[in-house]
Amino acid sequence: MAHEKNHDYHILPPSAWPLLGALACFVLLFGSVLYFHDVTSFVMIAGFLFTFYVMYGWWAEVVHESNTGDHTPVVQIGLRYGVVLFIMSEVMFFAAWFWSFFKHALYPMGPESPMVDGQFPPAASKPSILGTCPLSIRSSCFAQVLPQHGHTMLWRTRTTARI
Repeated sequence: MAHEKNHDYHILPPSAWPLLGALACFVLLFGSVLYFHDVTSFVMIAGFLFTFYVMYGWWAEVVHESNTGDHTPVVQIGLRYGVVLFIMSEVMFFAAWFWSFFKHALYPMGPESPMVDGQFPPAASKPSILGTCPLSIRSSCFAQVLPQHGHTMLWRTRTTARI
């Protein structure tokens, strides 16, 4: 039958939680700006409460899906890999952050820096084509390429699923 599940993956129904999460983060950001400018703290507190509500509701939905049996062993492995990759990316981020901090704390930049660290870019190097473009042109080029790549990958995934 068409409505029977004949695979190990959990296909999610449409959810409002991502949109509500984005709205909660915007309210929190806007409230923080108002708070930092000594206008009011009410909007920031409302943003925190809204964000916590979205976190609670979204994770309650995930737990409910798990308890109803929607998380097969394949889905559980995917969730574990996702958490492990997230933790690894955070470790790498903080390693890079503290590496930069200690590098600049031990070898501060100063007027003698080119003699100690060398000049960057080297004087003999030629600038690349992208290096001569203004930043706005590079950003708009990349902003066009990334969605096109995503659309191509989506199209490829959907066409191979039909085969």
